[in-house]
Amino acid sequence: MKKMKIFFTLLFLIKVLSSSAQFTKIHDFDGGANGGYPFSSLFYDGTYLYGVTVYGGLYNSGVIFKVKPDGTDYLKIFDFNPTVSGYHAYATLISDGTFLYGTTKGDNGVNTHGTIYKIKPDGSEFTTLHNFNGFNGSTPWSGLFLIGNFLYGMTNYGGTDGTIFKIKTDGSNFETLFNFSETLSGRFPYGELIYDGTFLYGTTAAGGSYYSGTVFKILPDGTGYSKLVDFASAPSGNYPYGSLISDGTFLYGTTGTGGVNDIGSVFKVKPDGTEYQQLFSFNGNNGQQPMDNLVILGDYIYGMTMFGGVNSIGIIFRIKPDGTGFSKLLDFDGTTHGSYPRRSLISDGTFLYGMTSSGGENGDGVIFKFSPENLENSEFNFHSDITIYPNPSNSLIKIETQSLTKLQIEVYNILGELIMEQSSLNQQTLIDLSNHSAGVYIVKVYYNDNKIIHEKIVIK
Repeated sequence: MKKMKIFFTLLFLIKVLSSSAQFTKIHDFDGGANGGYPFSSLFYDGTYLYGVTVYGGLYNSGVIFKVKPDGTDYLKIFDFNPTVSGYHAYATLISDGTFLYGTTKGDNGVNTHGTIYKIKPDGSEFTTLHNFNGFNGSTPWSGLFLIGNFLYGMTNYGGTDGTIFKIKTDGSNFETLFNFSETLSGRFPYGELIYDGTFLYGTTAAGGSYYSGTVFKILPDGTGYSKLVDFASAPSGNYPYGSLISDGTFLYGTTGTGGVNDIGSVFKVKPDGTEYQQLFSFNGNNGQQPMDNLVILGDYIYGMTMFGGVNSIGIIFRIKPDGTGFSKLLDFDGTTHGSYPRRSLISDGTFLYGMTSSGGENGDGVIFKFSPENLENSEFNFHSDITIYPNPSNSLIKIETQSLTKLQIEVYNILGELIMEQSSLNQQTLIDLSNHSAGVYIVKVYYNDNKIIHEKIVIK
């Protein structure tokens, strides 16, 4: 009996050590001068991870920071100041290769309705591009999306029931493209917009025909609005707080409540609104209330929930795009791993990176790196006859082959979204990413009976 107890103890320790080996905490926020309580996702430019916090800093109104993926060189590059720069930044940063762009939420219109800003990665040249006034939007929780020299985004309040807007990167030509209206089009968008080259897609956390949120699409000029999904009460999903991702065929997302157990679900739907499918319903032990978007890596979709799991403070999970293969990969535990992850994972093609809103050594949140095991995909690198360059690149990528070979080329962003695909029979093919934000992209090249090259490219 004693041997049996020892055997099970060893199995338990092996399992714990294996899980911990996948998880690396790369920074503990201190809640003071260096920031605390991050509610955003990270942005990766190939060298540094960038992010924002809601509190901490010189004015306890949040900071902008950067840190290397190995946890070194953490640097606060800006302190938000309520009277000068806006405050309470909940939104993920994006980049055009020169500036970082983001939004501040303000205080729900009591003294400020929020702002749009830009800043250089070294912390210089901070500029407020726009102050919301309530009529043209209020309280942007979500980040921006760059198309050409226009930034697109949404406000949670203002207008009628929230807005969609665009503005040039120099702060000119601000325009309210769309005013949400509760039952007709939804209300209270929390997530970011995504773009497939024709339509922008997004979600609202409430409103719609059943007052439980919507999925929608709209053209970048503000016309062509179409409601793709009207969420209803459980067992349907409802209240999607996050953004969507796309694999080129389906849109994928999460709902904060709803599902069979009314504590959250994972869903997919085609861009024309057909073939809606609820892929998974959380049950508490395996997670509860996912708050933002998913990320595709290999054959799996990865995500986090804010609550649930063994310790009821959140988990990391994965699931296949067809709804099978669900697995809980990590239970957040407070001090070691952090607690209550509020936003998304991102990927550099190998590792996943994320933040928790609290927990860690100081209780003020952590930045972490996670290494998924057993990706179960057939991807490999074989570079003897195909070259992808330059890397880094300003926007144009060349793919060269030594012989005439049919290529199928796909480009993915750090959320695993398919943003471009094309075929080629030329020995030299040019990929133009000038309409996309600076950052890290994954280029996949299929050739010779589906051999695959999988290359990480940095666009500056």
